[in-house]
Amino acid sequence: MAVHLYVDVDGVLNALAPTSDSGWESYESVVVRGYRIQWSPELVVRLNALAAREDTAMHWLTTWGADAPGALCPALGIDGRDWPVLGPVEHHIGGRSWGGLADGPWWKLEAIAQHLPDGVPAVWLDDDLRHDPDALAWVEQRGDVLGIAPALETGLTRAEVDQVERFVAGAG
Repeated sequence: MAVHLYVDVDGVLNALAPTSDSGWESYESVVVRGYRIQWSPELVVRLNALAAREDTAMHWLTTWGADAPGALCPALGIDGRDWPVLGPVEHHIGGRSWGGLADGPWWKLEAIAQHLPDGVPAVWLDDDLRHDPDALAWVEQRGDVLGIAPALETGLTRAEVDQVERFVAGAG
């Protein structure tokens, strides 16, 4: 049974203010769709290795939507152009349509809860996970979901990727 990995972009792959605390040796920077992206090439190598495993199924769960596989993957070297994109669910705020947080349940929680079958292990990587009590409760209730909320500044750390790899290996 494949472990499903749900991947956010900002605060996970894109580090707002990268530091050596992340465990990565270097970061690169590029502008994608008008946004500065700072990422570690080492992180991308490890993510690509996870995606290449036969016991994983990768998914985008990000407000970047189709721009994650369409624009970010080629710019960062992520082998994720064929990963399915979940959401974003459109919410209307102040007359604007926005795929982010709004009153009511978090759209990412709704998307993952609807997508992930019972009994299938998963990893949810999202810096905003820590801010949603319902999402944290869902992760705990499931028992087979590893939720990791990286610090927005550093993004996903080497230690957190190690944790993901151990979880995937143990779920098989």
